[in-house]
Amino acid sequence: MNTTEFMLQDAVNKTRNLYEKYLELWRVSKAKYEDQYVKGKAGKKLDEAKERYVKITNKLHRLHNDYVILVHEGKEYEKHLRTTLLPSLLEYHQNVLQETVDRWKTLMLQFAAYTDFSNDTFRSLNIKIKKSIESVAGEDEYKDFTDKHRSNPPQPLDFKFDETLLYDYSGSLKPNQLALDDMTFDALKEKLQDLKEKLFQCQTLVKEKELEIGQCENEIRSVRKTSETENMHSVKRRAIGILRKELGEIKCQEQRHQQLYNLISSWVNNVDPKDLPPGLELPDVSSSDTKEDDASSLNALGRRSARIIMSKLRQPFHAFHKKVNNTFDESFTSQGINQSYSLTNPGHDNVILNPSYTSLQDEDWFHGVLPREEVVRLLVNEGDYLVRETYRNDSKQIVLSVCWEGHKHFIIQTTPDVCI
Repeated sequence: MNTTEFMLQDAVNKTRNLYEKYLELWRVSKAKYEDQYVKGKAGKKLDEAKERYVKITNKLHRLHNDYVILVHEGKEYEKHLRTTLLPSLLEYHQNVLQETVDRWKTLMLQFAAYTDFSNDTFRSLNIKIKKSIESVAGEDEYKDFTDKHRSNPPQPLDFKFDETLLYDYSGSLKPNQLALDDMTFDALKEKLQDLKEKLFQCQTLVKEKELEIGQCENEIRSVRKTSETENMHSVKRRAIGILRKELGEIKCQEQRHQQLYNLISSWVNNVDPKDLPPGLELPDVSSSDTKEDDASSLNALGRRSARIIMSKLRQPFHAFHKKVNNTFDESFTSQGINQSYSLTNPGHDNVILNPSYTSLQDEDWFHGVLPREEVVRLLVNEGDYLVRETYRNDSKQIVLSVCWEGHKHFIIQTTPDVCI
């Protein structure tokens, strides 16, 4: 009985471990794709990174759904095991033991009848034997034994979605929820069709078992119970017990399939395939388009605000000429606007920087070495930005990261006289 439960638990654990593996592969492939994209050059390396990123995301989303469905199925089986299957098994064994007692009772009554010698002493003893035998009740014979030696039910297995897997995940997957997108829709439809076929098979088996039980019960009723027919009655009762146990197992299986069917269909059947969200949103990449998009984004932020940021980024790498510094000081002294690190209002230059020379490390918007995942977490509002360091090929680079219609990253290339 517990074999199915352990098989389900094993399947859940294996799927969970595979899910964890693909989450890590997804993070790596995402980082590699973003690195190639930030370089702004369309080519073989970018195409390969994009293809691998899409492929792993597709597999991850399908694994997520498999995991959610397996956890749901495990919970349903655990419920049926406690409420139906184990009680049914206990009842079946109880009936087998009771039937054994009844059979022995019949044999002993026959023995008593055949050894009835008619003298008074013997008859008196024989009557006592008969009364003792007749007092035997199969349904009570093992009651004390069962109560005394009853074992505790096995501890229930805890089927649940391991939410810690998604703690540092930045995609669209959510714990205990199916992922319904253009990557998973076809697989979910196939799963729905498979469950529909299994439901039909279960319903067919239920009808067959119920018909067999009815036939056995009719045969028992049609034959009058005598000492000669007791063996046939016993065989039929045993068959009915086995059939009822099997029927209970099939009905539990049918209910589990029905629950999973309802779970998936509630998502799939209410969505038009034309309206499916993308499992992964990727920007169009070409060397010219990328530059134009980046330029238009910066224009949207405000050309003057962008120049202010670029001017400040020059300071850690070279000293300004006195004339440039004076112009810079005058432009900001005349404004008198408070400090801000958001570019969401480009028409009002709300990025004010300290005109006196300071190192890059002293600026509030400079974050040093920062993983890309942390950048995404910090830049949540349109117009948010920060400057960070990154290392590539053992050389340090300065990157401007901006949240504007997605997250964009600009490598600050510096020379002694200019910062681009």
